Amino acid sequence: MHRWEPPEPQRIPEWRSGMIEHLTSLEGRMAMKVAMEAGHFTIVPTVSGPGMGSVSEAAVSAALVTTCEAHRLSQADLYYATPDMTALALAAAETPPIEPVTLSRLPSEAGLIVFGEPIGGYTQDATAALA
Repeated sequence: MHRWEPPEPQRIPEWRSGMIEHLTSLEGRMAMKVAMEAGHFTIVPTVSGPGMGSVSEAAVSAALVTTCEAHRLSQADLYYATPDMTALALAAAETPPIEPVTLSRLPSEAGLIVFGEPIGGYTQDATAALA
């Protein structure tokens, strides 16, 4: 098993650029299409209108989602949580807030945060999951 190694904080803009590049690539859109068709994605836009010919609804939905996500990511504020701040965030998350979430409470409209320590993970073997 591979332990999470976060990037140096100054490399987060580079990571964002790589994620945007992936989202807008043919491979990224195809991966999103496959995830949507398999039911592994929670946000699937509905596409209606006259026949789309050889283009599937999932392909159009994947293109919409990846384009929107790439735009959101390009505008995102960047954050880095040190290992100490990660521990504090995990401790705080154990007790859900009682007040409702409002836009005025959010640190930014869109953001990308990199945690200095793992906050969760999967125990499933990647080879088995992809089979």
